[in-house]
Amino acid sequence: SLHMEYGGWLNSKITSDFEKYARICFENFGDKVKNWITLNEPWVTSLLGFMNGEFAPGRISNVEPYIVGHNQLIAHAKVAKLFHEEFQPSQNGQIGLACNCSWFEPKTDSPGDLEASERALEFSMAWFTDPIYKGDYPEVMKQIVGERLPEFTDEEKKLLKDSSDFFGLNHYQTYLVEDYNEEKDRTNPNVGLPLNKDENVLLSEDLDWEKTFMGWPIVPWGIKKLVQWIDKRYNKPTIVITENGAAFEEDKL
Repeated sequence: SLHMEYGGWLNSKITSDFEKYARICFENFGDKVKNWITLNEPWVTSLLGFMNGEFAPGRISNVEPYIVGHNQLIAHAKVAKLFHEEFQPSQNGQIGLACNCSWFEPKTDSPGDLEASERALEFSMAWFTDPIYKGDYPEVMKQIVGERLPEFTDEEKKLLKDSSDFFGLNHYQTYLVEDYNEEKDRTNPNVGLPLNKDENVLLSEDLDWEKTFMGWPIVPWGIKKLVQWIDKRYNKPTIVITENGAAFEEDKL
């Protein structure tokens, strides 16, 4: 209804409405709920809802996902500030953001593939976590996305910085990553572009990897490498695995 009324996540007005909604939750459930997640998988909301139109509201754009992501981050920061100042002292809970991210393993040890791996991680994870732990978007996103990427005001940067009490991580799969250029063979069915073309990478899977019932690769060491990457980039935050697992048919378990 908010999308139909004023554009939903495309309108900065939603950040204040989200804060009002959160206040109601804190007031009514704060005596029981001690671990709060402001938003779950803002990457999914931004890209699947506003880049490829797979999820509601079904929009297709290479501009709107960054506006939506920006407004989600501001909404998170406003709610975290509200909780920390008015509710945490008496309720003794914690609040954070839960982001989804695959592990992107460089296909080779070439400089291009190593950079592509880092770039994929920054577009998938650091897009939403750098503002919280570093105060701004990753430099590579600023360079590639340019004016399509909104800018934070100094006040917003201060609001975002250290706004999460824990680092929520949703992880399910791993990809091999290589730097994208026009000479790469894209006729191979095992190689493809990511959902967000701004990443400028190619994704593939090791054909020896087993698959879940959903067709997702089973790569146990991927989550270890991702946690280590987070640990190093953000100076050892408290990491909570908020989603993880694999889907299988019951008669094959």
